[in-house]
Amino acid sequence: MDSDLKYFVHRSFPAHIATLVSPDVDSLVKKNNLTFNETLLPFSEVTIEGILRDQSGHELKVNSLNLCFQELNHKLQPPVIVRKMLSNVVASQQQSAHMVGISIGKKQIEVPKTQPWYTQWKELFLNLQEVYDHEFIRHYLACIFVVSTSNSNPLSQFESLSKVLSQQTVEASQPVGLVYQSSSQSIKLDGHKTPKIFSSSIPRYYLLLHDAMEGDISKAEDVFKKMVYTYGAPNCHLLVINSKQTSYQDDGNHTQDLWMSHLPKKLNIVRPRKLKMEPEASEGVVDTSIPISIEEGEPVIGESQEAELLDAMREPSPGGKLRPSQSELSLTSLSGMSAVNSPQGTNSILYGQVSSPNMGRSMIFGTKNDSQYGSSGSLTSVQGLGPLAASEDLEKDHSILIHGSCLTAEDRQRIQTFVNEFYLKCLLPFIEGQMKSLYQTAMNRKNAQTSIFSATRRFFGSTKTKQGILPGTGVYQFDSPPLQVRRLADLAFMLGHYDLAYECYHTAKRDFESDQAWIYFAGALEMAALSVALHNIANPSATKPVPFRYFDTAFNTYSNIAKHRVLGIRSGILWYETLSQAKEFEEAAKTCIRLTGEDSDLMCALILEQAAHCFLRTISPSILEKAVLPSYPCRYAFHLILSGHRFTKAGQRRHAARVYLEALRVYEENGWIHGENHIYVALGKHMQYLKQLDKTVAYLSKVFGLNRQRSVACQMSVLRDFVSAGEASQREGLVSKAIELPIPIIDQKKVRVSIGLNQEISEDTDVLLATGIDVNSDDALHQRWLKLEESVICQARGKTVSLFKPKARLLTEKTNNTNKPVCTCQEPITFSIPVENHWKIPLSLQNLYLLWKFKPLSCEVLMSNEDEFGSEDSQLVTTQLIEVVEMAPEAKMKVILSLTPLEPGELIVTGLAYTLVSKSSDGAIVNSMQGRKIFTQMVGPRLNSTPVERKSIIYAKDFRLNYVVEPIMPRLRMSFQNVPDFLLCGEVKQISVKIENIGKTSAKNICVAYSDPKFIWFEGTLVDNLWGTKLNIPNNCDSLVPGASAVLNAWIRATDESGLMEFDLLFYFEEEIEGNSRSPRYSLINHTFQILLNDSLMMSGKAYRRPVELKDNEYTDSLSVALRLTSRHLSSEGLGFLSIDDVNVLNDEWEATLIRDAELLPDLKPFQEAVMNITCAATRPVEPVNDIETNDDGCIDVLNIMAQRCMISSQSSSDQNLVNDEIAYGKKLKKLLDGALDARLPICVKWKAYVNSDEDTATKQTVFGIHFIYIQTLNKIYRIPASVAIVPSSQTKETKILNFVTFDENGEVIKGDDQRLLATLESEISRCICYRLDYKSPVCHDFSKSRLCLVPVKIVVFNSFRKEVDVRVAAMDPRLPPRNQLYHPEAMTPFSWVGTSQTWRTLQPRSITELNWTLCASMPGTYCLDNRLKIDCRITFDGEEKPRVFGQVLKFDFELLVTSP
Repeated sequence: MDSDLKYFVHRSFPAHIATLVSPDVDSLVKKNNLTFNETLLPFSEVTIEGILRDQSGHELKVNSLNLCFQELNHKLQPPVIVRKMLSNVVASQQQSAHMVGISIGKKQIEVPKTQPWYTQWKELFLNLQEVYDHEFIRHYLACIFVVSTSNSNPLSQFESLSKVLSQQTVEASQPVGLVYQSSSQSIKLDGHKTPKIFSSSIPRYYLLLHDAMEGDISKAEDVFKKMVYTYGAPNCHLLVINSKQTSYQDDGNHTQDLWMSHLPKKLNIVRPRKLKMEPEASEGVVDTSIPISIEEGEPVIGESQEAELLDAMREPSPGGKLRPSQSELSLTSLSGMSAVNSPQGTNSILYGQVSSPNMGRSMIFGTKNDSQYGSSGSLTSVQGLGPLAASEDLEKDHSILIHGSCLTAEDRQRIQTFVNEFYLKCLLPFIEGQMKSLYQTAMNRKNAQTSIFSATRRFFGSTKTKQGILPGTGVYQFDSPPLQVRRLADLAFMLGHYDLAYECYHTAKRDFESDQAWIYFAGALEMAALSVALHNIANPSATKPVPFRYFDTAFNTYSNIAKHRVLGIRSGILWYETLSQAKEFEEAAKTCIRLTGEDSDLMCALILEQAAHCFLRTISPSILEKAVLPSYPCRYAFHLILSGHRFTKAGQRRHAARVYLEALRVYEENGWIHGENHIYVALGKHMQYLKQLDKTVAYLSKVFGLNRQRSVACQMSVLRDFVSAGEASQREGLVSKAIELPIPIIDQKKVRVSIGLNQEISEDTDVLLATGIDVNSDDALHQRWLKLEESVICQARGKTVSLFKPKARLLTEKTNNTNKPVCTCQEPITFSIPVENHWKIPLSLQNLYLLWKFKPLSCEVLMSNEDEFGSEDSQLVTTQLIEVVEMAPEAKMKVILSLTPLEPGELIVTGLAYTLVSKSSDGAIVNSMQGRKIFTQMVGPRLNSTPVERKSIIYAKDFRLNYVVEPIMPRLRMSFQNVPDFLLCGEVKQISVKIENIGKTSAKNICVAYSDPKFIWFEGTLVDNLWGTKLNIPNNCDSLVPGASAVLNAWIRATDESGLMEFDLLFYFEEEIEGNSRSPRYSLINHTFQILLNDSLMMSGKAYRRPVELKDNEYTDSLSVALRLTSRHLSSEGLGFLSIDDVNVLNDEWEATLIRDAELLPDLKPFQEAVMNITCAATRPVEPVNDIETNDDGCIDVLNIMAQRCMISSQSSSDQNLVNDEIAYGKKLKKLLDGALDARLPICVKWKAYVNSDEDTATKQTVFGIHFIYIQTLNKIYRIPASVAIVPSSQTKETKILNFVTFDENGEVIKGDDQRLLATLESEISRCICYRLDYKSPVCHDFSKSRLCLVPVKIVVFNSFRKEVDVRVAAMDPRLPPRNQLYHPEAMTPFSWVGTSQTWRTLQPRSITELNWTLCASMPGTYCLDNRLKIDCRITFDGEEKPRVFGQVLKFDFELLVTSP
């Protein structure tokens, strides 16, 4: 940002000098590739000191003066040329050479200290303006006539040129059009018919130009003497140039080219014929209105100006449509602020009515967008342009031609001398005279205004014609007093006499305001404020404040009243520069925002950038010199984004990218994802337009990780541009094919790896191959496999493994991955890679494969497939390739890929390679880009075991992607035949297992482990091998050689639950090695059966105690079992009925007797129920019998084996604890009950059913099955299947339990839930002492002979506890009512026990005692013997001194019938 206001004003307001050149002069200066005015450009800055005297005789020093030489009839350039020049001057300055670093939070960013593109633009903008009648600072102060000595009559030529000036002076002194407007009348301006002359008496200077190489110097001197005699010596000069001869081109022998920085480059002005627009996109798509490319036609040089303007007005709008008319354009700028506030409507604010096509806004801005003319070119000078646009010299490239090649150093000094003499001898004396004359006029005017009559006239009003204005026209006369004061002010301002200039401007502005000459009024205001600012700069001790309100009034007057947008912009620029000089940066930023509008995108872009830098400098004026935290970094970055958008619309792609990058430094990594996302998209498009495809890929790749809420059309556009740029950059070698693509997202932590056999699909539908390891299986299944692995290893080695270390076959984020997993050659490694498409558009990926590095054992060279993109074939590692993966919008999926190492060594997986594809709407592939996702080093969980680890943050290593490859192992293939898809619950089916050795080495010690022994049994193996067994290979083979195979028979049994049945098999085999040099390595093969089960039979059973039974003259324990069978199969086409073949108890400790009404077992129809009772008496232990009888159909043997395996499996399970371990008393009760309530009744039900055949539905086939129920505990209902509840015939009401407070042995209160558990245990203990009463019934007694009938009764008591207890049998007092009359209320006949009424006996565990008592009956009747019998048990627990007594409530029915003859 250039804050040197004085230098800017000095460059923008030079003294204009007119030139009239004869035709022969053009041929003379053309030798230097210059025009006459261009020749004077490097010497137009006069630095010698000049002295003037004012009206009082005081000296005024003029230190420097900038001169601008122009042809007298100089015409302004057409709008297209002007816009091209403004665009080129901005495009020529791309980057500031001075950068400064500042701090924003924790970030360090660099910002440009200066903006040379803005400095050059504002100077050119002010110099390209037309010459106005309301100000004289740009009017011609003098005229130079130039004639060559080669002219036949130079003096005559001077006279002709002088007459031209005289004629122009007369025309210039005529009244001009209205330059202001009243409240209801628009202004018409016409400033291009005649040149603007400062005064009718401007000085005339005569220059005789002589070519030293061609002309005669003596002749030139003679002509010059005549000129001096005619025009006077101060007004004449002889200039000799071209003192050497050279060519137009560079020969290497020339002096410095002084004109290179002053002359414009060739302007390639073309007429746009066809604009290629980007397709329309919906909301969120950036820059759809910016042409991607422009097809240029022939230059417009020579075309009429009207055609140019008509072509310029037809500007394409976004979407390829024509831009609306000027009346339809909005006033609102990009930042959302109005340029000016006018009550007259938006159209009247920006665009006034003009009669000339070159006037007002159309001159500088026109109606055509800046973006149609590109951004190439360099700085264009205004001075000496002349008719550049129409000249053939524009076809020469000034960057190649050498300027001034015929001018020696002496010639250049002569030119400088000429300019100095003209300045001192001609121009300054004229200015001095004019200032004295104009000052006298101003003083007279001031005296007239201060008189009493003029004051009275202004106060009371007057109808007198305003002074200096022609009556009825509203036109100022050429020499009217207000204009004379304005002339004096402009001369004083030009010479640097700013205090005098301010006084004159201030005086003139009152007259203009009084005359309602608003455009004059605004011009005087802005110059008055500018004079004060410059005066303060020249005099630091000055205290007069700058009247910034003058700028505000001038800006509003130009914009709202005069309707002159260009003058309003000029006033705003001067206002902004003055505020910046005064360090009022916040007000300067507001001023810049007011200048923005819709007329010129280039101007708005530059102004918005200045506003951004003002916000950056608000808190500290020296922010660009010191690293100070700025006040408004967000506003700074936001306005840079607005500026970048307008730069884009203006076609300044490089500047747009520059400001976007500056804004990115603030927005990046601050959480402002919407702004950051917009910047990345814009930068990507700009870099693509600028053919910087590598940067396009880099910026657009950032977009994919930011805002996901963009519209679908915008996301499609970003993806299309990204893939297109990536493909082109990879084709040109700008971007590597190993670039890391941003989409899709891979969650590396959730990568899962399986080592071993993958699931294969057999070509034969009747053969099922082993499923192998499912890489996406859940962790619970993995734990099941680990248990099976431990079981099968113990079975294979014949001993329990003290330290089990499982083989790493499934690696996840939850497994221990601190050691490198081991795999073998030709063993596949499967990877499950989770990928996510977080965008709203579908993604198409092609040619996916894994990247790896491999280090063979045979050499130390690290091999890799990272450099060979698309090559999946290798002699070291076989790489799987997936051709196409289609991802839906916002979808998550898992990509399954595998690697198979072929040699021993070390394998490292480094990433995933794939091709990202962009498709059209019809699904056709448009572009494709190769790339990859590189896997970073994984880390495990945080370590927290040692003090060092707890004090620091240390993570475990994760070697999930690093593998040690060992030599080849045997490879077995497991296949299964006759595996059904459907079974009935409990059905037993035979299958065959085929084992093939497809490897190159022999396999031995083949074993298998299964998840549940109830489900499968291999022929030839032991029945009682619960969790694993060694397989018997036919023909007594110890191993399988390569190419050999074996077939084994197995039987599977369906579970009791319907639905999908899954059970696992894990096969184990070892390599065959010679000797015992080392432990053999082993491999594992997984298989999971999945069979759909249908309902068949439901069972429920409950066992309870019976009285002690007399068996074989010995008393023994007895149980009763109630068994309920229900057919749950449907009467569908598949199954007709189900027949029960056999029901038996498989435990040798019990002898069962089936009690039913019918002799035959039932045939159950669908949902039919059968109830049977089984009485079981305890027997002495006998040796188990392993011989199993075979029935006629040969299936009963298998059914018994499966039943025994079910029994063994069920007996190995233990019941859950019912009591909280914290309660000591409850633990003692539970221990006491162990064994007392054990029933251990395995009941097997064998059945057969008739189902339709698979081949012929009309044919029925018989299937066999078993159902097994294991009743372990008395007084508890067991159901098969357990998930199906049996609905009782009558619903029982829930008994309400009273909450009594109970204390434990330590005196602590037991909680309510634990009280209920203790009550349950105590209730069970009260049912554990069984008894039996043996007596003779009925008894016939003659009561007439004897009043009492004595009946001997033997009481047999059984201790079911596994602990010694004391049992008391006591007779109840006959005077008390009976204990219980609930069951037999009719047995009311009283009786008494005689003899012993109470007996204590100590019973050993599981023992029986006998008591002989006598019953006394006094009358005939029915007597309930146990109704007056009470049995208690006394138990002493370990650690207790006092025993506990538990009353027995077990009730049996013992009735005695006494009759009388």
